[in-house]
Amino acid sequence: LNAVLQLADDELLISQLQATLGAVRLPSASVSVRRLSAKPTVEAELQGDLNLARMPAQRRRKLLAAVGLEQARLRSTVALRAWYDHAQPKQWRASGRLDIRDLNLATLSPGGNLQVQGQLRLQRQQQLDLQISDLRGRFNGAPFNISGQLRGLGEADFLANLKLGLSRLDLERLAPWLDLAASHSDSIGPWREILESHRLAGRLSADLDLFFLQSNPARTRAIGPVTLRQGRIYLPEQSLLIDRVRASLALDRNRYQLKELALRANDQPLKLSGSLQNPARPVIELSVYSPRLELDQLLPPAQPTGPAAPKKTKNSVTAEAELPTQDTKPADWQLPELARRSRAAIDLKIDSGHFRGETFRGLALTGRYRHGELERATLDTRVAGGKIRAHASANVLH
Repeated sequence: LNAVLQLADDELLISQLQATLGAVRLPSASVSVRRLSAKPTVEAELQGDLNLARMPAQRRRKLLAAVGLEQARLRSTVALRAWYDHAQPKQWRASGRLDIRDLNLATLSPGGNLQVQGQLRLQRQQQLDLQISDLRGRFNGAPFNISGQLRGLGEADFLANLKLGLSRLDLERLAPWLDLAASHSDSIGPWREILESHRLAGRLSADLDLFFLQSNPARTRAIGPVTLRQGRIYLPEQSLLIDRVRASLALDRNRYQLKELALRANDQPLKLSGSLQNPARPVIELSVYSPRLELDQLLPPAQPTGPAAPKKTKNSVTAEAELPTQDTKPADWQLPELARRSRAAIDLKIDSGHFRGETFRGLALTGRYRHGELERATLDTRVAGGKIRAHASANVLH
């Protein structure tokens, strides 16, 4: 830290202030403090380059390792002015910008790399606002760009209005960045464990307009296309591996459309499509199709509900079980409010498959749900040389 200080007539002037913070060389600064003996006012200005400081390589490696980085490069320029009055501490003001010409970071854990260029503008009058101007680069090699506004940072009415572009982000390579974040925050550790235990993978692309208002989260919206290729997730508690995921979504103000979702679940092929309209009062449509499905590989083994074991004869199978004779829900149970406001239509078609040793063909299941009532559900299939058709309805409000 180097500076020139002048003290006279109840005023302190600091000029030619040069400082190094960790591995970063801060821009030149000047500070003026008036009314030292009363309630001081402060005016500060930062102007110049914000770069990595020159130092021995061994010391730089040690400083970077302390924050989870192996390598770093920074070339940027800062122009910032700030005003503070001790008589009105909440009315501090600031204005300035940060021009990032080259930011390049590599994580200590292998595989994490970030390259950034762009401009940030900061303004503080009644609230702290941040303007992001064409911030672009590569995150683990995946191109991205961000622009937009963050208004009221730290306030109850914080607002984010952003445009985000992302191309083929490798989800499996998020691990190094979660390792870095976990070294600074205990809350990140579980996310790192989930990434590893669930074998999360895939390449994510998006071109979104994002809006978030903290005082009214219901107004949150995302508009634009999202795609996932080569997706994978493992659910250890269900012993379920979902892989070869190919998904395409179209998000709009009041409608989220699942154009395509193709996957394998424990090697069973599935295709899904559908939509969600009006998230406040959801209207859900979902279609599921599979050319063949081994349900025994997807569903847990059946658990006996009574003491009697199945009895087999030469031409038939019979079983006895105890069925509940009364409602087992708590007396004060009620259907969640969101479910009361929802409507849904589900169609399932399976060309052929096996379940509990039986082969079925042409299975078709449809269901219609409206505000707490299963209005109609129909099942059609062919099994054991015969046909099965079943209908059902139910009121699940209470």
